Amino acid sequence: MTALAASVKLDERYPGRSFAYPVASGFHVYAGGLVGVNAAYALQPAGSAGVVAIAGICQTELDNTAGANTGQMVNVARGTWALPVASATAASIGAPVYAVDDSGCSTSSNSGANLPAGVLAAIESGRAWVRI
Repeated sequence: MTALAASVKLDERYPGRSFAYPVASGFHVYAGGLVGVNAAYALQPAGSAGVVAIAGICQTELDNTAGANTGQMVNVARGTWALPVASATAASIGAPVYAVDDSGCSTSSNSGANLPAGVLAAIESGRAWVRI
């Protein structure tokens, strides 16, 4: 999978709640991208060094590559989202999925290198639905 270079619109089912976080210094997050929090509770793209937990799907793009934490908050939503999931099969439904980067997941934790993102809720018409 290729990391995002622009915002994307993902299809969503059963919208969840959203939470606001600041974006970590040195990072750019995109709307529609998987994001996680670092130890200081600031957002980073999923798969980047320093992420300690997956927070959800970013709702707004914010570029903080040039500055310190801006104090601007970005909403992150939890729910069930259509996301690419490498190696997903019918047998994977109900199993954990792991964030590879900000654009997709895998059924493999890659020996702990990929953080848990959620559960594979369904595969419908070739699309994987991940409950985060």
